[in-house]
Formats: sequence, C-alpha cells, structure tokens
Amino acid sequence: MFSFFLSVRVILGRLHIYITLVYHFISSQERSTKVLHKYIFSLIAMLGIFLQLKQGAGNESLFDTNYLTMVSLIVSLIAYGGSLIGSRILHIQAHSIPDLAESVINKISLLFGTLALILEVVILVPGLGLVALFLWVVCFVNIVAEYTCEYLKKLYKSAVASIVHTFGKLKGYLNIIIRRFVAEPEEQTDELPQISSTTV
Repeated sequence: MFSFFLSVRVILGRLHIYITLVYHFISSQERSTKVLHKYIFSLIAMLGIFLQLKQGAGNESLFDTNYLTMVSLIVSLIAYGGSLIGSRILHIQAHSIPDLAESVINKISLLFGTLALILEVVILVPGLGLVALFLWVVCFVNIVAEYTCEYLKKLYKSAVASIVHTFGKLKGYLNIIIRRFVAEPEEQTDELPQISSTTV
C-alpha cells in the first residue's frame, strides 16, 4: 500500500514537471498543441501502467469496481484518437480554413485527451481525480461558452445585415409606390366621378 502512494507521489511530481514544461512551450499554437499531445500520450501510458499495477494487486476487475469510469475512459480514448486523426485529415484537406482545423478540432482532441487522463486519475486516486474532473468540467463549459458567444455574434451580425438589406429593399419599393401615386393624380382630370345608381 505504501508503494502505491509512493508511486502516486512520483506521478504527481512528474505531472508538475510536465505542466511546467507545457507552460514553457505555449508560445506557438501549433507547437504547443503538439507538445501537449505528446505529454498527454506519455501520461496516459504511464497512468495505464499504474492501472495495471492496481489491477494486479486486487482480486476484482476494474470493470467490476469502476464500471462507469472504465467505460468512460475507453470512450474518451477512442474519441481522443478519432479527433486527432480527424484534425490531421482536416488540416491536410482544409488549407483555406486552417483556423477551424487548428482551433476547434484541436481543442476537442485536447479535451478528450485530458478527460482520459483525468479518468485514469479518478480510478487511481478518487479524491484527486474528482477535483480534476470538476476543473475539467469548468474548462469544458468555458470553451463551449466561448465558441457559442463567438457563433452568436456572427449570427447576430448576419441577421442585422439581412434585416438592413431587407428594409433597404422595402424602402425602395415604397418609394416606387409613392411616386406612382403622386404621378397618377396629375394625369387625372378635374371632373367628378360619375356614379350611376341602379334600382332593383
């Protein structure tokens, strides 16, 4: 049991070193995401080894004790790999829209990678993992709110432009109608209209 806590302490020390190095490399967007993916891969592999050690120490399967967490871990690992592959394919094919490939897809893949990492920590050290999971949820909500606000701003600008254009056309049509009504009375004669009455 003591060796398990010692190994967790070593992991936390290495995690601190990795986080320090990651903040050092944040200067370039593409370079920093590659570095982040590199560290996420290595941490996932290292914590996976500790998961195997925890599995070997107990008689029960991790699927028996932490079924939902293990299923979530597998799904997040598959989503992380799929989003990495998708970002590379989109980056190669979409040279005209590199912002989409690098910002949205990379953030999605980083979110899934950190989620897989945090789920491994939840299995190994539940208290620390739940705090990290809470921080991940806050980060996820922040990113969703950022992109939602950005999208709503673009939607608002396009709606305002569409309304201004529509009212400009409406103003043009009303000017045509007003000119037509103004031009018709000059062409009319000053005679009173004849009303014919018919009795039934």
